[in-house]
Amino acid sequence: MTNNLPDTTGLNASLVYDAAEAMHPDEDIRNRIAGTIAPIGSPAPVIGPVWTMRLTRAPGTSAENRLRIMQAYDGVPAGVVLVIQAVGDLGGAVIGDVLAHRLKMSGVLGIVVDGPVRDVDGMVKYGPGSWSSAVNMAGMKTVSTMVETQVEIEIGGVRVSPGDIVAADADGVMFHPAGEAVPLLEKAVAFAKAEQQSHERIAAGNGAATSYLPKK
Repeated sequence: MTNNLPDTTGLNASLVYDAAEAMHPDEDIRNRIAGTIAPIGSPAPVIGPVWTMRLTRAPGTSAENRLRIMQAYDGVPAGVVLVIQAVGDLGGAVIGDVLAHRLKMSGVLGIVVDGPVRDVDGMVKYGPGSWSSAVNMAGMKTVSTMVETQVEIEIGGVRVSPGDIVAADADGVMFHPAGEAVPLLEKAVAFAKAEQQSHERIAAGNGAATSYLPKK
């Protein structure tokens, strides 16, 4: 999957948050933060377009359910962040180290799960940067789980649509509408440059009052 987003090298979730706040001074941008989602380990910042997946309990059991789930994971394209909503009790974790490894090899930028994951050490070792709301050593009952992709979902209380922009790092996860992605990230890049100037002033021995440049 290709996109026309600005280069996000050097950006983090806080800079993107500040950019959104500057663009929408009358909006409570905190509503875009998925507050129940936490990082697994200490992932590097991930910023990119969302590819959604929703997992729900099936009315019965079938080997076809498991096949469709595996095909859905195989179908996630490179250059996206896979964002998964696990609805209800699916028996356990919806992803672990093997699927995370598969996704990283496919070029997926990151994984965000509103639901449980497992094999967290392996996910850190083999997978892309990952975030979740829970950990569970039990695995999902794939034969009794249904999968949907590229549908609107809810993650940590935030409505998320395919193509939206997610910014995630050690601070947490937040989402932004696809339509404002380019101006939002361009502003975040400008903020990153201003922040670097602040660090350079402090490194030169200046105090906070003359070094901490306000973001505009």
